[in-house]
Amino acid sequence: MAVTIGRRPAGAGPAERPLIRPDTSAEEERIIQVCTGCLEQHGYQKLEGYSGKVGALHKPDSATLARNEAKFAPGQKACADKEPEELWQRAYRENPEYQDKFDTWITCMRSHGLEAAPSAGDSGTFSFEDGLPPANEAKWVDTCEAEAFTSK
Repeated sequence: MAVTIGRRPAGAGPAERPLIRPDTSAEEERIIQVCTGCLEQHGYQKLEGYSGKVGALHKPDSATLARNEAKFAPGQKACADKEPEELWQRAYRENPEYQDKFDTWITCMRSHGLEAAPSAGDSGTFSFEDGLPPANEAKWVDTCEAEAFTSK
């Protein structure tokens, strides 16, 4: 089963949202709690068994989002300015060299044995063809993201 990673934020939110960098510390990740608190005030209920992360990532997978779209939609709209964005999302909005950096990210992950591929019809996301990588390999998603988007 293919798992798509990343999604473009719904709607046209504010230009600047809190940023989750690849080197964001556990203490800095409280920005996620601010967003989750806002979502909960608007009727969102955390999915049973969902910790707030998928592997090394900070978002539910696309299948979870699709199954629960009606639950997420009102809160996402109300809390859009508090939703953290990942480095690649900001680069997508602001960096004209985004596609080159995205390609570097994919190439790096593949060089470490991850079966990542650009998602069909959406150049801003990628998929793992055989599902999420095991935890000991998922670190390469963040490491390669940092290499691709922070290098000059």
